[in-house]
Amino acid sequence: MLRWALPLRLGAAVLIVAVLALVLDLDALLGTATALEWETLALASLLMFGGLPVAAARWHLILIAVGGALAWLEALRLTCLSMLVALGLPSGQGGDLVRGAMLAACGRASLAQIVSSTLADRLYGLLSIGLVACRARSCWPSTGVRVPR
Repeated sequence: MLRWALPLRLGAAVLIVAVLALVLDLDALLGTATALEWETLALASLLMFGGLPVAAARWHLILIAVGGALAWLEALRLTCLSMLVALGLPSGQGGDLVRGAMLAACGRASLAQIVSSTLADRLYGLLSIGLVACRARSCWPSTGVRVPR
């Protein structure tokens, strides 16, 4: 079975690309791609990929605080894989589920430690987004446009 895994994955990838090429309007896609501001795309990519080690470090420290044992590089690997799943699924909880399942498969943390570290990580993320939103609201320029409070 393992002998066929790579050709099967490559075949599935080619099939997905072929279906997308048939379904999508390639001229509109090409027009959009040529109109991109590459500096903005590069900055967004840098911020997204630069945030992954920070998110991994945050989860790693939380996991250690609840008694789990996991190396930082392993936490980074699990965070990247869970982000890949979260970006591919319609809800963000799928990534947390995959990260927890992979951590459980490693046997480095109990179910209670996995759930509590994931919940704490989500709460810290929510708190940081709230703080950024409050700071952005206080720096909102006076343009005469009424912003709902």
